[in-house]
Amino acid sequence: AKRLSQLAGRPASTIHRLLAYDPSEHAFRYNADEPLQTDVLVVDESSMVDVLLARHLLEAVKRGTKIVFIGDADQLPSVGPGSFFKDIVASGVLPVAWLTQIFRQDAGGDIVQNAHLIRQGEPPRFVPGREWEGEDTVFMERAHPDQVAEAVLKVVTSGLRSLNYAPDDIQVITPMHRGPAGVTELNKRLQAVLNPESPGEPQLMRGPYKFRCADR
Repeated sequence: AKRLSQLAGRPASTIHRLLAYDPSEHAFRYNADEPLQTDVLVVDESSMVDVLLARHLLEAVKRGTKIVFIGDADQLPSVGPGSFFKDIVASGVLPVAWLTQIFRQDAGGDIVQNAHLIRQGEPPRFVPGREWEGEDTVFMERAHPDQVAEAVLKVVTSGLRSLNYAPDDIQVITPMHRGPAGVTELNKRLQAVLNPESPGEPQLMRGPYKFRCADR
């Protein structure tokens, strides 16, 4: 929401904040009886909106308001029930504009080509059981979480050394919070390597985390 506000020069917020969600009442202030007073509403990351939230949003829109839903129908569906955005794109009822030019990566690179293969139901160009390195992608298969954690540490530290990356140039994404390859443990191990503890240095404890100066 903050980034959208910076880019558009207009106020932006989450849907819950826009509708003034009250957790104590499990209800929204803005609804069919008290609709939003807006002429145009742009909803970004619409693939993350489930049918229940979409219902509350659409009920709170006054008649005549123009709504633009922006998103990627090929992304994973929302955590909540339904596939609201994918279904309205596939319905053929509403006008749809498709963006076809790729800006984030090289259109001919491995990331883009493998993404196209996955969208078409085909496996990416990785070789099972072997490490595979392409133009902008490296695939490393590991059987156990401990091995995954070791591989992550190796990739990050070697990238810093051999490719002259700074710590802020590298981001590690993992699909879980717990376990050897989860967020908590990986953060601890990466911190120990990238920003080790110094005697007398102030630290801040919050839950399982110990924060130090110069942490990312």
